[in-house]
Amino acid sequence: MKIHFDNLEGKLLEGISELSEILDIRITEREGLKMRAIQAQGPIQLSLKDGQGTIRYQETIHFFRAMGVFLEQARELASAIRTNGGTEVRR
Repeated sequence: MKIHFDNLEGKLLEGISELSEILDIRITEREGLKMRAIQAQGPIQLSLKDGQGTIRYQETIHFFRAMGVFLEQARELASAIRTNGGTEVRR
């Protein structure tokens, strides 16, 4: 899966780059799913709206946990769509 982060830097960029092979993702400059990471107080939040994913996290470790959950859900949705012959599946 190709992913484009428009604001990732520092430890997050280094970490996701190191984990990209394990997570089976490719970080690109412009291709793939557009993602945004937002560090803020409060609980972890994941969203996908209008083709852009957002991870809201408080601590660095929360970002990586959320990224794993996000990828798991994205793959399940893609599999469900393929299984249903391209028909969109709503949850």
